[in-house]
Amino acid sequence: MRTADLPFLAEHSADLVLLIDALPGTGRAEILTAMRRKLGGPDGGCQCSMLSTEDPPVVISVTPAVICAGADQVANLSALRDMGHVQEIGNRDLFLGPGQDPHFAKTGGWPALSDHLAQAPLDDSALTEKARTLLRRTPRAIRDIVARLCRAEGGFD
Repeated sequence: MRTADLPFLAEHSADLVLLIDALPGTGRAEILTAMRRKLGGPDGGCQCSMLSTEDPPVVISVTPAVICAGADQVANLSALRDMGHVQEIGNRDLFLGPGQDPHFAKTGGWPALSDHLAQAPLDDSALTEKARTLLRRTPRAIRDIVARLCRAEGGFD
């Protein structure tokens, strides 16, 4: 995935909070870096940070702000939404569709896996290891849901 392919970066207004709530391997750090450059970085009055799933909730007090975090980690998200001061980017925005990813059957559109197969299309063992690494970095609640889906009748690989 390339940040140039993400139209919301160009459209993002400087008076908004950009909340990136997506899985590891979707390009969150790349977006954070691009937006930090666009908005003048942390020294220019922009709150830019990536929270881990263990970090306590934060109150966003500065706009513009770019936060990579779960929606539940932003203490004042409801107020920001009510005022129209937040733009939310999630997995649906960052995962690739079948027409965008020639390896969709193997990757499910997960950008990090798609990038790997674009560089080494025959390297299935490394792809499996990369998928394991991404899943280990994925929040526990989401891993539990994926595990249940895999074990369900008619589950998936």
